[in-house]
Amino acid sequence: MVTKRSVNNWYFKYKLYHLPLWFLYHWMWWSIGDGDPLKVISDMLTSPLILKFGFYFVFQAIGVYFNLYFLIPRFLDKGQYLQYVLLVILTVVTTASLIVPGYYASAWLAGKAVDDVFYATTPHYLYFFKANSLPSSMASMTLAMSVKLTKKWIATRKRERLLKSRLRNQLLARRHQELALLNLPRLLPSQRRSPSQFLFHRRESADFAAFSRRGLFTTSQT
Repeated sequence: MVTKRSVNNWYFKYKLYHLPLWFLYHWMWWSIGDGDPLKVISDMLTSPLILKFGFYFVFQAIGVYFNLYFLIPRFLDKGQYLQYVLLVILTVVTTASLIVPGYYASAWLAGKAVDDVFYATTPHYLYFFKANSLPSSMASMTLAMSVKLTKKWIATRKRERLLKSRLRNQLLARRHQELALLNLPRLLPSQRRSPSQFLFHRRESADFAAFSRRGLFTTSQT
């Protein structure tokens, strides 16, 4: 039986909460260009333009996650900045290039020419690449990188504060131990005994205990 807790774990384990965030991002980007947010929702879900939206959704997600989970740990975190920058640029260009065929696929699905569907004055590959897919891919990559690096910075600062707190507590504990040792009560000179006096006292105690066991020291009863 599938419980609510297992569903929630599965939902967060595979980061499915990213899906509505991606939908929101593309809806906002498309609304800025179109100017009609309600019409954009209709186009994204019901019209042949859903195929173009699918190209944006899938390939930009692949490019972003490739950067976050491969390029950043493999190059940026290891200080290989030049290689990282070049690979990010290549990833953005590749992502934008793979999105452009979505325009032609949507026009084919609608049974119309590309310029009739998208009202493009020069409906060729470079036009859609430079005017639409490249800026959108750059924006999605920049946004995702900003969120990722901000989260890493916050986590690093939190670890540093925790480490400083632990070190401070350890130093205070050591200082308290040192003060306790320095403040131990010292024996007065009259209370100090030489080794011979200590042995004599110990022998006297042993002899008294032996006599007591033999009944030599008893009290008389009246």
